[in-house]
Amino acid sequence: MIKRHNEVFNEEVPAGRRTYFFDVKINKDKQKYLKITESKRTDHGYEHRRIMVFEEHFEEFFEGVEIVKDYLLRNRNIESEDEPGLNMELPEK
Repeated sequence: MIKRHNEVFNEEVPAGRRTYFFDVKINKDKQKYLKITESKRTDHGYEHRRIMVFEEHFEEFFEGVEIVKDYLLRNRNIESEDEPGLNMELPEK
């Protein structure tokens, strides 16, 4: 992927009809931020959804991502039609 002038790092993750882009950028005040984009192929083109996480929130954001990742890995065999919370191991806080 071609980097733009304010991009520091890019990672592209293809996943079926969706592609996730993780772009580390620098704003005009020289602060880093992460832009996560979901691009979904539709019958009429592409839909894009974005979230930006600013440097001052990295620690909390990635801690939350790690908690959710651990939860999903521990509960990967739970069927989606199960009642919410039934037989699911909850993450420690």
